[in-house]
Amino acid sequence: MASDLEITTLYVQPRHHGRGLGKALLKTGLQFCLDTGQLGTWLAVNAENEKATAFYLASGFEMAGQTHFTIGDKAYPNHVLQFRLDR
Repeated sequence: MASDLEITTLYVQPRHHGRGLGKALLKTGLQFCLDTGQLGTWLAVNAENEKATAFYLASGFEMAGQTHFTIGDKAYPNHVLQFRLDR
């Protein structure tokens, strides 16, 4: 599944973790994506952020590949995750 619909930013500050805020934000974002009529969406997450990766995988995202996020002359590995909206 290829989609041009990307979830670009979804962060919850650590002091607010464990309150369900991330789940609520993601649910709202996925509903917005569904309302656009797209078949899926994707996002990139820092490969070193194991908690975020686990959160997205537990939320129904699947691994789709790897990319790098570049800041200046440094490249950081990112997982590319996809979510099918047509299930």
